[in-house]
Amino acid sequence: MKKLLLVLIPVCLLSNLVQATTVNISSCDDAWVGWTWNWPQVNERYWSDGLGIETHSDNYSWSTGSYQYISYVKFDLSSLQDNAVITSASLNLYVNSNGSDSSPGIYHADDNWEEETVVYSTRPINDSTIAAAGSWSNIANQWVSFTLSTWSYQADLSDNYLTVMLYALGNGGNDSRFVTKEYSGGNYAPYLSIEIPEPATIFMLVIGSLTFIRKKIKNNQASDAVAA
Repeated sequence: MKKLLLVLIPVCLLSNLVQATTVNISSCDDAWVGWTWNWPQVNERYWSDGLGIETHSDNYSWSTGSYQYISYVKFDLSSLQDNAVITSASLNLYVNSNGSDSSPGIYHADDNWEEETVVYSTRPINDSTIAAAGSWSNIANQWVSFTLSTWSYQADLSDNYLTVMLYALGNGGNDSRFVTKEYSGGNYAPYLSIEIPEPATIFMLVIGSLTFIRKKIKNNQASDAVAA
């Protein structure tokens, strides 16, 4: 058992030396849908905000009516291999402004939507949270990053798309606004930042580890034979 540990410990130490490649992927679709209620009429709306300047995330209720804004951002993952290993990923958004409560929740959602046609009633279905909401207030004109710590990426790599939903947590008019890819004032499109181990590094690590293990086992066998 001790000999096995002596073999495995250097291998584990070598694994920490794996180099990663960072891949940045900009959004291919980004939009927000809205629903408003004022007695006795219910209206649903879709915006690309004219030129698609920003998306919204808001949830507000009052005694005479309510409204809800939900944002969706889609990323094309076809540049990545289906069997790629992602060691870390983050969602990066440029904030125009946000309310004083907290950042929106970040959810995984279906990919069956297009930014020109999606409306509230046809909005993508969401499932689990894939990033923790941040604690912030009165942020404007700066980048924010959400670590996708619970993203199970294998299915999205297979179907080539990832959709994230931004949904305001709680009520109270916590309106967060994020720049979209259509913004003409600079390159502020939402993007994913993904880290993938370099294949060459992994190959060299495996070869080096196997060589080390074979040499260690051979030396141990020789030592055992002399002792016998």
